Amino acid sequence: MRRLKYIVAIVAPLVLACCLACCSVAPAGTYRVRELSFERDGATIYGRLFRPTPVRAGSPLVVISHGFGGALDGTSEYARRLAEAGVASYVFDFCGGSSWSKSDGSILDMSVLTEADDLEAVMDGLLDGGYVGAGKLYLMGESQGGLVSALVAARRPDDVAGLVLFYPALSIPDDARARFPDASAIPGDEVVGLFGVTVGRRYYEDILGLDPFATIGDYKGPVKIYHGDKDEIVPLDYSLRAVETYENAELSVVSGAGHGFSAEQLDEICAEAASFVQET
Repeated sequence: MRRLKYIVAIVAPLVLACCLACCSVAPAGTYRVRELSFERDGATIYGRLFRPTPVRAGSPLVVISHGFGGALDGTSEYARRLAEAGVASYVFDFCGGSSWSKSDGSILDMSVLTEADDLEAVMDGLLDGGYVGAGKLYLMGESQGGLVSALVAARRPDDVAGLVLFYPALSIPDDARARFPDASAIPGDEVVGLFGVTVGRRYYEDILGLDPFATIGDYKGPVKIYHGDKDEIVPLDYSLRAVETYENAELSVVSGAGHGFSAEQLDEICAEAASFVQET
């Protein structure tokens, strides 16, 4: 049954993945952080596993995807908050996700679709490696990582127990088409893209024909969306449309927030997200 709830507050193909490295185990209060990498088509995907201590069998795990030009240093702030609330998570760098990514690959070869493949490889590695059981894996993503997470959840609904999206960039295809009506309009092999970052031609070729709203509704599980009402990068209207598209979604509009949340807002939002995971 469709649920729609608006909360306004101050904070409110199979890819084989295999484990490459498990090192640098360090205590950090109520949780431990462990380096853990996977592989897709010969490329290394670097990441870190945050696990509350003691580790409990059958516990859920959240895979967190960073936004365009980002890295796991940013999403580790989500992982830390989740771990302190008792929820395990995995953060990673997309291949070619940024100039400082610890994963292999060039940003000139990156696109939303390559990132979706990376996320699927991570999911397979975690499931096949026994780091999370079937029916216990959740996806969380910010901005472009939110779009990627939404697309992958629709691809693999049986493997995703729930979905948490922070200001998901469902606007990217529309923004791309406004700039380049078709592939012939892309000026060369390298293009200055979002935030002045140079990307490859593939980034736009892969996104021009994509309509996320035609596919994301294939995911029928529970969805939580958080979006600031002052976001000038991804208009709130896209999340309003998403919550109508999903069968079981809840939108929290974060008053005064732009394309990102303050530390105080993240404290409350991540606490809510942890409760969402534990309850569902």
